[in-house]
Amino acid sequence: MVELCERWSPQIGTACGWGTLCTNDHGIKPVSIVVKPVKAADFDLIKISDNPEKATGNPDEIRRMMQLVGYTDDAANHATPTV
Repeated sequence: MVELCERWSPQIGTACGWGTLCTNDHGIKPVSIVVKPVKAADFDLIKISDNPEKATGNPDEIRRMMQLVGYTDDAANHATPTV
């Protein structure tokens, strides 16, 4: 994770951490926020996961990417379409 953060932070402004509960020593109740980009440089993005219910994006693109990486579950049929 450290290598990825160091490699990409200058280019895309990333922020990396080990997890809210692991690093929160202020006694403040953490807020769980997950940001999932849907478009970059005018390209639609998808997300695939080992959990098919978590796939997001265009189902056709999900299927195409799954074929490219050798993914066997049919996440595209469970995908949450992005707007």
